[in-house]
Amino acid sequence: MPSFPENSKQLVEILKETKCVILKFSASWCGPCKNQTFLKNYHDLKHNFEKNQDVLFLEFDVDEHEDIVNEKKLYNFNISAVPTIKIFNFDKQMNEYKGIPNMSSIKKDINTILTL
Repeated sequence: MPSFPENSKQLVEILKETKCVILKFSASWCGPCKNQTFLKNYHDLKHNFEKNQDVLFLEFDVDEHEDIVNEKKLYNFNISAVPTIKIFNFDKQMNEYKGIPNMSSIKKDINTILTL
């Protein structure tokens, strides 16, 4: 399994090499990002897939990872709100959720990708 990317170039490589990648963008100042129900449900979802080597969850604070958030040449992540969750099948974005998402929808997206 790839390690945490240090820059946007490494992230794009991880996206190309990994069947299902879930990117979560948040911020320390974001109220909804700190919502306890959201955090628990997200943690449970990650735990549900932690043994599946085809699934990778990565989390980015938009202020700490500005180089990735603002990337335009290699891949335009276009983060305009937090929290945002983006789901990729290899390097193709399959879905995006802005705000607090329904985790069952994300789980369904992941399972769909795993069957491809």
